[in-house]
Amino acid sequence: MDLFKVHSIENAKKRILEVFSDLKIETEKIAIMESLNRISAQIVKSKINVPHFNRSTVDGYAVISGDVQGTSESMPMMLDIIGESEMGKENSCEILNGQCIYVPTGGMLPKGADSVVMIEYTEIFSEKSIAIYKPVARKENTMSIGDDVLVDQEVMEKNEVIRSKDIGVLASIGVKEIEVYKKPEVVLISTGDEIVEDIDNLQIGKILDINTYTIANLLKASGAIAMKTYVVKDEYNQLKEIITKSMTEADLVIVSGGSSMGEKDNTAKIFDKVGDIGVFIHGISIKPGKPTIVARGDNVPLIGLPGQPVSAMIVYRVIVDFLLQNVFKTIGLVEKKEKRILDRNVFASPGKDTYLMMRHYEEDGNLFITPVYGKSGMINLIAASTGYIIVNEDLEGYRKGEMVDFYYFI
Repeated sequence: MDLFKVHSIENAKKRILEVFSDLKIETEKIAIMESLNRISAQIVKSKINVPHFNRSTVDGYAVISGDVQGTSESMPMMLDIIGESEMGKENSCEILNGQCIYVPTGGMLPKGADSVVMIEYTEIFSEKSIAIYKPVARKENTMSIGDDVLVDQEVMEKNEVIRSKDIGVLASIGVKEIEVYKKPEVVLISTGDEIVEDIDNLQIGKILDINTYTIANLLKASGAIAMKTYVVKDEYNQLKEIITKSMTEADLVIVSGGSSMGEKDNTAKIFDKVGDIGVFIHGISIKPGKPTIVARGDNVPLIGLPGQPVSAMIVYRVIVDFLLQNVFKTIGLVEKKEKRILDRNVFASPGKDTYLMMRHYEEDGNLFITPVYGKSGMINLIAASTGYIIVNEDLEGYRKGEMVDFYYFI
C-alpha cells in the first residue's frame, strides 16, 4: 500500500494557490441592494461630488463669518433675516454683510454665506432681526461641494467585501449596480456503501448521510452554492461517471469519503484519471483529517474530504474555505473567536495541527472551555461541541488554566 506524502497546512495552501492561479473566475452585475457580503470585482469611482451643493450640518443661521467675530453673550451681533432655505429645494438667495438666513440641517447655503451659527446661540428679536451670541469660523458647521466625495474619487477597491456601510456609500453616489464575483457552484458527493439518504432505508450496517447536509450549509456560509448533491456507492465506474459529469457543470467538485488508501477508496484514483493535473495533495498534517485530497480536473478544483463527519468539517474549514476565499473570491466563513480558559490539560500529537472539539461555559464570571472526547465519526462529538481549539504542530498540548483561542462553530 502506498503511504501518504503528507503536506503541512501551510505548504498545502501554497500549492493550492500555485495550481489554481490561472483559474478564470466569472463575474456578474447585481443590484447593490443584493450585494451584501459579496466581493467587488471592480474599482468604483464617483461620478458626482458629494455633496453637490454647499450645505449646513446644523439647524441655524447662515452668515458671513466676519460679521460675527468678537460676539458674545454680553456683546451680541444683530443681523437682518432676509429669508430661509427650504429642505430639498435650491436656494437662490444671496446674503450681504449684516444679513443672514435660516437653514435647516442639510439645507443649501445661500451665496455669500461661509458658515452657520447654531440656533442655540441665537435669539430672534423680530421677524427681520436676530441676535448672534457666539462667533463662528469660516466653513464652521458647513459642508462644501465635494467635501465628502469628489468626482473620480475611488470609493471601493476591487476584491473588497461589500458591507452594509459600503452599500450606503454606493447609493450616495448614484450607483445602482456593481460587478461582483459569481458565487461558485459546487457539486457535493457523499460516497460509501454504507451511506443512505432516507431513514426508511436504514438497515443494519447502514448509516444516514451527514456530510451532505453539513458541508452544503458550510458552503452557503462561505458564500458558495451547493448546486447538486449525490450519494454514491463505493463503485469505481459509477463514481467516475458522476465526477466527470459534475466537472462539466460545476466550479468545484467535493467528494466526502473514499479518500484513504483502502481497496474501495476510489476518490484519488478517479481524480488522477479525470484531471489535467490530477492529484497534487494526498495527505495533510492535520488531526483529524489527514487523508485529504486536492486535485485539478481540467479547470475545476477537486477536493476529497475524509468521510468521518468531524474530519470533514475540520478539513472544510482549513482547505475548502481557504480555496473558496482565495481562488473563487468568496467572503469565506466568519467564525467568532475569543480567549477562554481551559478547565483541564489537553494533549495533542506533535508534528501535525490538532483540532480539539470543545464545549464552552461560564462559571463565577469566568469564560471556560472543556474538551469533548470521542471518535471523529461519533454524532455525539458534534452535538456536544460548541467549537474547537487548535494545537499547533510544534506543541504537545495545553495546560489547565491556560488562555487559548476558542473558535465557535457556525
